[in-house]
Amino acid sequence: MRPGEVCHLRPCDVNRSKPIWVSSPHTHKTAHKEKSRRIAIGPQAQAILEKYMTRSLSSYCFTTSACLFPDGSGPGRLTSKRPMYADRYLRFIWHACDLAKVDLWKPNQLRHSWATRMREQFGIEAASDGLGHSSVDITEIYAERSLKRAMEVAEKCG
Repeated sequence: MRPGEVCHLRPCDVNRSKPIWVSSPHTHKTAHKEKSRRIAIGPQAQAILEKYMTRSLSSYCFTTSACLFPDGSGPGRLTSKRPMYADRYLRFIWHACDLAKVDLWKPNQLRHSWATRMREQFGIEAASDGLGHSSVDITEIYAERSLKRAMEVAEKCG
């Protein structure tokens, strides 16, 4: 998911009737172009999201008040009525990185690394489908080419 899609996730947007859940976000990057967006949610992501799916159907899963750290800290003002916006999501991640004393990272890095892994394992088309791109050309920007595959080709071809 894009960071904005994560921030605006609601239980009513997720069909949980099958082993792989499908999210159909009510708002997303290409909604203004009358395009639909469906996101497959596998078992690992389901395990993380499960506790947020018990909220009222139309409430947002992630709000600033729902994402405080165990010690009660967290950046920003508390609110439970509005979704967490991507900039605040980023600030929460950076705050957590500071607390954990690890390098800072951004939410889109997760999307990019996922795309690279899917491209390596299943090909560019699978990565494109998973990212929700209408063209494989766009996926080329996100999913890095595999050095491992290039090395295998070099080994076989000289």
